[in-house]
This record gives sequence, C-alpha cells and structure tokens, in this order.
Amino acid sequence: VSLSIQYASLDDPPEYYALSYVWGDMNHTEQILVDGAPIHVTKNLVAAVRVLQRSNLKTAALWIDAICINQNDMTERAAQVRLMGRIYKNSEGVVAWL
Repeated sequence: VSLSIQYASLDDPPEYYALSYVWGDMNHTEQILVDGAPIHVTKNLVAAVRVLQRSNLKTAALWIDAICINQNDMTERAAQVRLMGRIYKNSEGVVAWL
C-alpha cells in the first residue's frame, strides 16, 4: 500500500472523506509507504485502505488519523484529537470500517 499526504487547512478544505475504523492490535502491524517513507500501521487499517483503493472512493482524499496525525508527537496528537469532531463534520462523508 502506498499513500501520499495532501496538506490542507480546515478553514478551506478540499473534498475528503474521513475513515473511522477499529485500530486493531498494535502488536500486529504492516508496513506501508506514505510519501515514499515506510511506516507501520495496524493490519485492520491496511485492509480498509486496500478495499477503499478498489472502490468508488479510490481517487478520493481520505483523512486517516493514524497517518494524518503524528502519533509520536504527544502535543500534536492532543491538539489534533481536539479537532477530530470538526474534521469528521467537514468531511464529505465518514467511511466506517469494522
């Protein structure tokens, strides 16, 4: 799986969908590429992205918390978590993956 990040402002966002999913077991991860750099995410997220890449949303921008929020920066993570309601509200729709 290979993804790219598009930076945008919540004040003037492009069309995007938000992915809501069960993170799954953090001890069972897979490597994906984000802007060419390897990161590890849960297998459940990889499964969701693979299905979405084959769906009608394959060209849509997706907001995915594990990728769009720097999980290693606690200050950023706390700030972004406070914005999640707005992020989901401003999206074109929310895709749920269980």
